[in-house]
This record gives sequence, C-alpha cells and structure tokens, in this order.
Amino acid sequence: MGHAYTPGLKVTDNQIVRKHRILPLKGDVVVKVGDNVEPSDVVAQTHLPGNVVPLNVANILGLPPEDLPLVMLKKEGQAIKQGEEIALKKSFIKFFNKSCHATIDGSIESISHITGQVLQRGMPIPVQVKAYVRGKVVEVIPTEGVIVACQAAVVQGIFGIGGETFGNIQIAVPSNTTVLTDEFIKEDMSGKVIVGGSLVTAEALKKAIKVKAKGIVVGGFD
Repeated sequence: MGHAYTPGLKVTDNQIVRKHRILPLKGDVVVKVGDNVEPSDVVAQTHLPGNVVPLNVANILGLPPEDLPLVMLKKEGQAIKQGEEIALKKSFIKFFNKSCHATIDGSIESISHITGQVLQRGMPIPVQVKAYVRGKVVEVIPTEGVIVACQAAVVQGIFGIGGETFGNIQIAVPSNTTVLTDEFIKEDMSGKVIVGGSLVTAEALKKAIKVKAKGIVVGGFD
C-alpha cells in the first residue's frame, strides 16, 4: 500500500516499476523481450557525433579562401589523425612549401571556399544505456531502447543531484531523525547507496565522495 507525504513524496513497499531506457539517438538494442537484466547490463548503445573543431586553413597557408580546394590533401568525409598533413601550398622552391595539419583525430566535415575554414569532426562518442534495475525486458522499441520491469519498493524523491546510479543499500544512521554527519560515513561504504536520516551535512557529502559511495538518500524509511 502506498503512502503520500507532503509535498507529494510517495513511498510504496511493493510495486511493479517500468523503466524506459531510451537512447539519445537511434542505435542498437542489444537485448530482447524476456531477457533478465542486472543493473549494470547494457541494453542499448549508439554513437554521438564527435565535436566540431574549425581550422582556418586558408589563413594558415596565406591564400584566398577560393583557392582552398586546390591545396587540400584530404577531402570531405575522409579520416584524419592529429598532426597529419591535410593541406599543402606548394612553392617553386620546396623549402618554402607551407602545410597545415589536423588538430584532432576524426574526419573532415566540410571545406569552405567562402570562409577558408575546414571543419574537423571528432571521433564518434560511444553511448551506452544500462538497465539500472534488476528486472526483465518487457518491451523493445527498435533502434531506440527498451522497457524494463521489476518488482521494487519505491521512494519518490523531491530533490536530487547527479545522474542515475545503482548499488547495495546501507543504512548509516540509527534512526530516521538522525542527521547524517561525516562520522557515519565509513570506508566500507564504497559502492553503496547510503541511507541517512533527517538531514545530511556538507562534510558527509564530501566524505561519501571520498570513499566512492554510489549515492546518498536522506529520509524515506521507518
């Protein structure tokens, strides 16, 4: 049975929870309906486009922007390595040749004969979506993600900082009215979700970070 607490905190001891695990961009779903998953299991993955880094090649080589395509050694879409020569302005005397080098690993996004700029696209950034709960995949949304269902106790928080995480729960205080201070934070709480009492101090938060706790929950228990 659920209980409502002002201003809207809901606590239930037994509920079916359905969590949507969706990619920011279309990608690959790596599980199927009926699979049992652990919190750390990857359920979907994709790649975000790398950052764009401009390079004023025309300015570096000292030539008008409209001549830029004539000196480029790399074309749009081709891969580049940091320090690799991507453009060469030849002279009658080889000693006076001028070259321009890539500043990142990635590829050539675009070459502008108007601005003289070359846009370098960084390497794709891998993104993985985890289950974050122990449960079962009940629905697959092709190329986007999944819905994972589990039976759980739910404490609906009002305010939070940081991303989603998971870990074994460890109650750190003797009662729900006790202030969670740094003296309650122990080294063996590494990887744990620490449950405190009525309040948490700044010193306790700092120590929890130091011991590498996964998170802190204040209140929500009898």
